[in-house]
Parts: sequence; C-alpha cells; structure tokens
Amino acid sequence: MRRGFKTEAKSLALELRAEIGRDAHAPFDPYAFASEYGIPVVQLSDLDGAARDHFL
Repeated sequence: MRRGFKTEAKSLALELRAEIGRDAHAPFDPYAFASEYGIPVVQLSDLDGAARDHFL
C-alpha cells in the first residue's frame, strides 16, 4: 500500500457518510448510498433464469 492511502481512505469514507447523513459511528446504509449516487438496487427476487442462478 502506498504511503498515506489509509488516511485518504478514512477521509473519503467520512465524507461519503456525511453526504448520506451518517456520522463515523452510525451503521452504514448501502441503500441510502446507492440512492444518493443513482445506483439501481435490484432485489434477487426480481431476477429470473440465468441471472438469478448466477447469484444463487
């Protein structure tokens, strides 16, 4: 690992948590994070066929 990576990663994590309204000690909410960045979340039950088999 390059020098300073850990500090930068912690800083970025705190910044991203603040954007979704979480502090450093609150549980991370991946659904709030996905919503903030426009990342679609697909429920496994919504998949069928080969796509569902891949994840199971």
